[in-house]
Amino acid sequence: MKNLPNKNLWRQRDEYISSISTLFDDFFNSQFPENFFSVGLTKGAFPKVDIIDFDDSIQIVSELAGWTKEDLDVTIKDSVLTISGKNNAEAEGHKGTYIVRELKRSSFQRSFTLGEELDQSSLDGSFNDGILKITIKKNEPKKPTEIKVDLK
Repeated sequence: MKNLPNKNLWRQRDEYISSISTLFDDFFNSQFPENFFSVGLTKGAFPKVDIIDFDDSIQIVSELAGWTKEDLDVTIKDSVLTISGKNNAEAEGHKGTYIVRELKRSSFQRSFTLGEELDQSSLDGSFNDGILKITIKKNEPKKPTEIKVDLK
């Protein structure tokens, strides 16, 4: 009979992985406070995005191969940035039956809640060669004020 691994080793492995996962979540949450930028990072969300933090702005980058600028809509309403698209174009010239169909040819919507630290009136976007880039400037940090009270 073949020696099987000790079940305790597997339990320890799972505890280690859970600890690393928690450590990653704690790091991510400490880098982006809740008020700063809230994003639903859910499995299977489309389109996939990179969110890049610069000194003076935040940039959202997404690859949308096969989509056109006319297919896309980017809006901010009530502090929620929404990227949406509608593309019903079918592949041209084929007469076959799909065996696998994974290319997105319908519609999508992805939303991100923006915090007070971002200047929502500074939204700037571009779409070139299938790459969507949205830049939002950060507000100037509030400087502490000092008021001297003359006592009477």
